[in-house]
Amino acid sequence: MFELKNEYLFDLHFSVAPPSEFISVGQGGWGNRGIAPINGGTFQGPKMKGIVKPGGADWFLIRQDNTFILDVRILLETDDGAFIYMPYDGIVVASDEVVENLANGDFPPEAQCLSTPRFETSDERYKWINKIKAAATGRVVFDPRTPFVEYSVYALR
Repeated sequence: MFELKNEYLFDLHFSVAPPSEFISVGQGGWGNRGIAPINGGTFQGPKMKGIVKPGGADWFLIRQDNTFILDVRILLETDDGAFIYMPYDGIVVASDEVVENLANGDFPPEAQCLSTPRFETSDERYKWINKIKAAATGRVVFDPRTPFVEYSVYALR
C-alpha cells in the first residue's frame, strides 16, 4: 500500500445568499432538498489565486439522520484570467437541535464540513489541476445576513 500524502493547494472563502433567498425543493425520497445560491468570494494558495465567480450554488440535501449532503458547483477565475470549474460533494453532520433551530430560522454559529473537490480547466497553465483528486476541511458560518464558507483545499498524493 502507498502512504496517503497531501499537498496544500489553497484557501477558499465564499459567501452564500441569506437563507431567505434559498430555494426549497422540499421533502423528497432521500430527504429535504434545497438550493443555496453562491454570491462569490476568493481563493489563494502558493500556485494560484483569484476569485469565486457569483452564480454557483449548493444543491444540498438534509437527510433524516441530520446529515447535510453538499453538492456544490462553483467557478474559479484566477488572477491571470483562467477559468477553473470546481464541483465538490461534502458532508456536514448536525445534531437534532441544530436542525430544529435551522428550521425555525435560528442559526448556530458554525459547523464543520468535509468535502472532496474536483477540477476542470482548458487553460494550459493550469491543466495540472485536472489530474488532482482533492480533500478539503472547513466550516460553514451561519450568519443570517451573509452566511459564508471557508475551506483549506489539499491535493491527495
